[in-house]
Amino acid sequence: MDKIKKPNIFFLLIDSFRSDKFYGKNKTSITPNLDSLIKKGVYFTQAINSSPASVSAISSILTAKWPHKVITSGKKNHELSHEESNFINHLNELGYNTTGLTPDYFTYAKLTTDFNKSLKFNGGLYDGVGQQILDILDKLESPWFFFIHLIDIHGTARNFPKQFDNKKFGLNGYERRISAMDPWFGKIFNKIDQNNTLMIITADHSTDRGIYTLKQEKLKNSFNKNNFQPFVGIASKFLSGSVSKKFRQFYVDKKINTKKQKKHNALKNISELTPYEKRIQNNLVNPSFSLFDDRFRTPLLFTGLGLKPKIIDQQIRSIDIFPSISDIIEVPSKTDIDGLSVLPLINGEFFEERPALMQIITNWLVTKSSSDTNVIGIRFNGFKYFRSRENSNEEIHLYDLKNDPYEENNLALEKPEKVNQMELILSEIQNDYFENESKKFKDLKKDKNTTQK
Repeated sequence: MDKIKKPNIFFLLIDSFRSDKFYGKNKTSITPNLDSLIKKGVYFTQAINSSPASVSAISSILTAKWPHKVITSGKKNHELSHEESNFINHLNELGYNTTGLTPDYFTYAKLTTDFNKSLKFNGGLYDGVGQQILDILDKLESPWFFFIHLIDIHGTARNFPKQFDNKKFGLNGYERRISAMDPWFGKIFNKIDQNNTLMIITADHSTDRGIYTLKQEKLKNSFNKNNFQPFVGIASKFLSGSVSKKFRQFYVDKKINTKKQKKHNALKNISELTPYEKRIQNNLVNPSFSLFDDRFRTPLLFTGLGLKPKIIDQQIRSIDIFPSISDIIEVPSKTDIDGLSVLPLINGEFFEERPALMQIITNWLVTKSSSDTNVIGIRFNGFKYFRSRENSNEEIHLYDLKNDPYEENNLALEKPEKVNQMELILSEIQNDYFENESKKFKDLKKDKNTTQK
């Protein structure tokens, strides 16, 4: 393909964006600019990411491979392995000017190491990041690939315009932050020539915070607050060293005990709640990872380059994003990947659904509880199946997602044949990995022996 004719690629990844808060009847945010873009593009309502943690989820997207194949361990955290090339390397080879703009916090994960330009930021759109994006767009040289990882609705943006803290912009703070982002979306989208640019908007993972009530959000925020905090600094200045030290210890103990009491109270009288509501409340009080859809259904929108508007309800995977980009811009895709191009589905052709592997690989090596990571499963043909990572006969869950979208009724005991069928698929995916790893080890050993000779 001639360098001049290559389309530009704009890739916007919004941390913790839920699919049902991006589009659909459960959305209460006000986002005219985002809504307008959805009407022009192809939106997937059943896009499933590979992991509920950012590093492994984004690594999987960039490589079109399952997370366990592309994640390696650093000193304290997990990071993207660079032993094999990823799609950024591929775009570099094709002559694209690749730029990544990501939170400084994730530098340790080495997600943007292979970009021509790797830029960092702190805060959110109203902290200067919005203007930074506009300035970068003005300077990009075609053909370009611009990857942005925003964290505004993750709750870490410092400046939040007060006018959006109103129920008309959303039923909770999460959706109000989405509404606040939309004016910046308008400015950014207007900078882009959509006739010559493929635009992709998605998320790394979902979150149950998006469905908290205002009361639950207030409760969550209260866990780390303590009325004694203003006095600690004063005590440090005016009290002697030993007394100040005791006062600080009193403050820490008081804070811990207050937090424990608040959590205890939050789990009182929840017996009347539905299983789904109990799960949300429990996770609010004692956060942990899981394989339920509240962590795995993400928005996915392709627009620009003349793509015809369409809403697609068939399941696809986040590992399918980059193979689809390659197909849409008509360049060869990488081989030896787990993802597949969904362009046939976009074009209205038959496309067989593939199983989505779901696993938990945390950002950090040390986790609060081994139960946070000791599960693995798949989502396929309207069913969700997961179980213990180490033992296929333990912690077995099976859900009929069509008839039980809130995943409240575990059918594992009622449908043993379905469990066996899903386990077979999961085992095939795992065996494929172990066979490849075994082959890599044998090849490495063979090369080592040849060198020694």
